[in-house]
Amino acid sequence: MNDLKEILIERMKTTKTFGAYDKETNSFVIGHPDDPDNALFIQGAKIVGFGDPILLEEVDCDTRFTVKVKRPKWIRARVRNADGEVNTVRYDGFTARFFQQMVDKLAGIDSRRKANRFHVEQAERKMKKNAR
Repeated sequence: MNDLKEILIERMKTTKTFGAYDKETNSFVIGHPDDPDNALFIQGAKIVGFGDPILLEEVDCDTRFTVKVKRPKWIRARVRNADGEVNTVRYDGFTARFFQQMVDKLAGIDSRRKANRFHVEQAERKMKKNAR
């Protein structure tokens, strides 16, 4: 399992994003690409509780599509770490939102499906404008 963690951390560093995922093993890593020693390796994540949602901008880590979506302020998740231990952990703020995004990625859900039509259209217009 540590080999998978290292592969995902290397992918995160290469793409300069705050996370990387692997659908086959249902696992992901989140953290800062310049600080891989403190990256969280998560496998088999399941969100079991969450706080009130807030509207915020989210950047899709694969497509770089930026759209406003609702994400909870905090989540409680059941996770398996690199050592195979299962724990229930609470995450707040950025970590909670990025954790949810990675869980969605593993389930095949992208940010466009989480956003309402108005925000998707707004984001598409902004992308076209920036592409000029």
